[in-house]
Amino acid sequence: HNGQILDVAGVCVNRIGMHGSLANGANWAIDGYLDDLKEDYSLILIDARGHGKSDKPHDSDEYTGPKFAKDVVAVLDDLGLDQAIYWGYSLGAHVGYELANAAPDRISAFIIGGGTPYAEDMRFPVDGDENDQATVRTAMLSRLGMTVESIPDLYKDLILSNDFIAVRAAMRDRPSVEAALEKMTMPCLIYVGDQDPRLGPSEKAVAQMPNAKLVVLPGLNHVGAMMMKDMVMPKVKEFLETLA
Repeated sequence: HNGQILDVAGVCVNRIGMHGSLANGANWAIDGYLDDLKEDYSLILIDARGHGKSDKPHDSDEYTGPKFAKDVVAVLDDLGLDQAIYWGYSLGAHVGYELANAAPDRISAFIIGGGTPYAEDMRFPVDGDENDQATVRTAMLSRLGMTVESIPDLYKDLILSNDFIAVRAAMRDRPSVEAALEKMTMPCLIYVGDQDPRLGPSEKAVAQMPNAKLVVLPGLNHVGAMMMKDMVMPKVKEFLETLA
């Protein structure tokens, strides 16, 4: 897959998941989503390039939206799957829209959380050596309102295991993929916390999509809408039941 070795778990039949920045495929298990889905679905968990066990180039040109989308298609091809349900959050949401733009025929339904198809400025300044892991880590965590000490114990090992220079390279400015919206004729569930600045763009996107439903989660910010599985899963299960 162009040098990107993607970590896949499960028998791999029909649901593919992609995480957000600073995360990897293990987050779906840590947050409890796997326990709620594994009895009914075979699950493909991808470590996006720059994350987890996948390759971690430090060149931001290796993290374009089309390349992320191509990685997902490569996994489907490698597993011999014509289609899958795609669930992406944050970075994974952006990849979902890129995937819809590049290969809409490969996805039977989308679940997209905390993401937007519109242009976003993702870069952030680093005060010091941009090639020093600890310096970039401090800047990235500060951008998220966190310090090493404030990371919840449940996520600390996973977050601190990142190559922060690679993750920063992956957080390049994102051009608009608004053209994907009219191609998303398959069933789509879009969800977002009402404290997430991506709420407005999510509402705008759903209004442009032929077959989408928006779920707004009260009291949740961007991080909370991933961590609060008990609020998210009932809406997701309800949506998945409509696909049967």
